[in-house]
Amino acid sequence: MKKILILLTLCFAVIQITAQSYEETYLKDEKKRLDKVALVEIEIENFITQNINTFDFTAVINSVDTTNKETGQPLSASDYATALNTAKRQKLRNEYFKKNPEKVSLYFAQVLQQCTNGGFEDNGGSTAGYGFASDVYDQSTWAQYTLTPTTVVNPAPNSNVTLVDAGSADPNIPSIPRVYSGKYAIRLNQPTSVLSRRASLLRRQFIVNERSISYAYALFFQNPADGGHTQDTRYPYYQVRLRNSSGNIVYQRTVDGVSNPIFNYNPSNNILYSGWRCENIDTSQYMGQFVTLEIIMSNCGNSGHYGYGYFDDFCGLPPNCNIPSVGTINLHPRSQTGCPEDPMYITGNYQLPPNATFQMPGAGIKLDILEASTGNLVTTLTSPNFPSTNNFSFYVSSYSFYPSGMTSNTEFNFRVRMIYNTGGINQPEVSANHTNPPGPDVSFKNCNSPCFEEMYINEKVVTSQTFQASGGIYASSQIYPNLEVTYRAGYQIQLLPGFYTTGQDVGIFHAYIGPCEDNNTFTKIPPVNSMAKASETQILPAEIKIHPNPASGYFKISTGSEKLLSWEMYDLSGKMVLKGTTSDANVQNLLKGNYFLKINLEKRQVSKTVILK
Repeated sequence: MKKILILLTLCFAVIQITAQSYEETYLKDEKKRLDKVALVEIEIENFITQNINTFDFTAVINSVDTTNKETGQPLSASDYATALNTAKRQKLRNEYFKKNPEKVSLYFAQVLQQCTNGGFEDNGGSTAGYGFASDVYDQSTWAQYTLTPTTVVNPAPNSNVTLVDAGSADPNIPSIPRVYSGKYAIRLNQPTSVLSRRASLLRRQFIVNERSISYAYALFFQNPADGGHTQDTRYPYYQVRLRNSSGNIVYQRTVDGVSNPIFNYNPSNNILYSGWRCENIDTSQYMGQFVTLEIIMSNCGNSGHYGYGYFDDFCGLPPNCNIPSVGTINLHPRSQTGCPEDPMYITGNYQLPPNATFQMPGAGIKLDILEASTGNLVTTLTSPNFPSTNNFSFYVSSYSFYPSGMTSNTEFNFRVRMIYNTGGINQPEVSANHTNPPGPDVSFKNCNSPCFEEMYINEKVVTSQTFQASGGIYASSQIYPNLEVTYRAGYQIQLLPGFYTTGQDVGIFHAYIGPCEDNNTFTKIPPVNSMAKASETQILPAEIKIHPNPASGYFKISTGSEKLLSWEMYDLSGKMVLKGTTSDANVQNLLKGNYFLKINLEKRQVSKTVILK
């Protein structure tokens, strides 16, 4: 009896330690975060000291000059000096975070996970709160990395979705337990060859109340590199997706068993296995929103190799699950509201798996600009800046949204993709979307258009807006009634065949010859690399010229007093077609049409549209 009591006491102690371990880990992580915040505050103070006497505070001074006491009386001299110093320091503090956007996240504490039935432990083993589906595909309907099973199934013993217990280990790799913690976990697909192109899905829908969602997983793939394939891209795979409240995929990561460093190999039964690992998905952009988590396990598309996995602990960062990540990427939220800034900087962070490299040095991360209404690709930007370890930044100008000229497509979303390989073999892309639910990431509605060098307006104009160009506007567009539309150009406006507007139904159309105008919220901002002596709002120098434009065989880049480092030309699909380091460009071998030219100067980048005729 005494031995039993001692054993029970020891068991209770182990349970207590296990229960406390996540909280202890959380508190340790919070202390590390606060220590980093203290270092950032020192950096901010140094930044303020370096710039307090050189920054252009004109707008700050004007704002403080109009400040009165609550009584309506002007500020006293001492109060004015205090208010001005506070406003200057706050302005420089904001400028510091513009230059170092990745450090904003340090000021947000991670919320302790609050989940129900996260480990399938309720009522002695339960799948309440989860949904499951499983389908068999034929050769024509099975598609690599894009399957979404729809046939609803209930977990059952020895089926394609099974609630497993900790009473036994995996049948193929006995050293791997079927459950990560507690008594239960879910297995998707079966651990035997079933000669079918089957995929199974786990779905969990919830309202986000924490800055990340995480879980533990263990993967098992019958090795697809054994020579049995007739088509060696149809590997078994595991995939995780996060969908927003509109059902759009905002995060996706895929792992197959080809030369991936997370896998061990058992030659006796030809099994690739990962052991227990952790998935951690950033949900900070979706706090308070309804999202859907999907996990998919698929057999081989040639039906000869199986893939299955165990999944557990759908909340909390499992304290012992510290094996390195297999690769993630995230976009940081945009703080700008209203009309877009020009240019803007889209930033994020990434983590490559161990021993992995980008497929193309400097271009392993790509930013896609998508039409918000259709999801169609508009432009793909490559070669981001890497301001610090595991952080990236894209310079996005107005031309990136309208590479062929301003149209009525005035709302856009962002998607970032990480493209890498391990062991010389390309791995599935990791992607994340930047969304601002319920609206688009960027909207030009009710804003003056960017000031393009030349503008071609061919589509229907369906919202009131101002189109402007420093050179000419060439319009064959139909303007809908009941709108107020303005065309403003530096030297000419041509109304081409197809142009139509009406003065009826209180619609107003204006055409002006004059310089571009900014509105209150469409501002020019300096590049992040030139904060010292930067003015509060800075119009980018206008001496960057392309001539002739339109060009037939050659054009020249004039950069004035700024040093030209290099340039690249991209077609409308985002493919780079030409690059150089001199001011002269030979384009005789390119097809006629519109191209996007990215000019890399010593202190900034400039984007231009080039027309080849």
